[in-house]
Amino acid sequence: MSDQIEQLRAKYEYIYIVREQNKKQAIFRIPKHVFIKNVLIYLEDGDLMKLSITCKFFSLMVFNPFTLRILLAVRGITKIPKTNALLSQAANQDSKLEDKKIHSSNNEDIMAQLETLKMVKEFMTDKVRGLEDSIKSHQKDLNQLKKDLFYERSQNITTTEKIQVLENKVQAFDIDKQTHGETVKELNLHYQKIVPK
Repeated sequence: MSDQIEQLRAKYEYIYIVREQNKKQAIFRIPKHVFIKNVLIYLEDGDLMKLSITCKFFSLMVFNPFTLRILLAVRGITKIPKTNALLSQAANQDSKLEDKKIHSSNNEDIMAQLETLKMVKEFMTDKVRGLEDSIKSHQKDLNQLKKDLFYERSQNITTTEKIQVLENKVQAFDIDKQTHGETVKELNLHYQKIVPK
């Protein structure tokens, strides 16, 4: 019993990891309406079926009622075909896909598409790394400028405090000068009284 629980837990963890990795893929971050507007409306029915069997995400997107309405409106179909007709068409497409999967040319096309996607992924990864490095360097420069600004402000504050102290001293010296000037005048008057000319 515990072995089954461990197997289920391992399976769940694997599925969780795969889902998290899939969420990081660029294709899954494209808004659905953009994907429908720019990709799905240009695909034929067979291509839509191929796309829908690639993964759950595309299956849900292709068979979404909203998507089907858009596709029907774009193709000029006013009535929605019966479900049986759709199912038989889907079954025919599935059987055709099974036959086509045998051909090696489809495999080569798929491999070429995968290689192209890998190159795009590598390019975008390198671009993101470069941008992250530039952001880090700009962040370091910003931190250094903040430190310099803080130092300049502290220097400015100490300089203004020194200027204030010096202005107070100048005012005190002016007051002393006035009092000394008055004392000198008084002494001159006493001197002139004592010493005649």
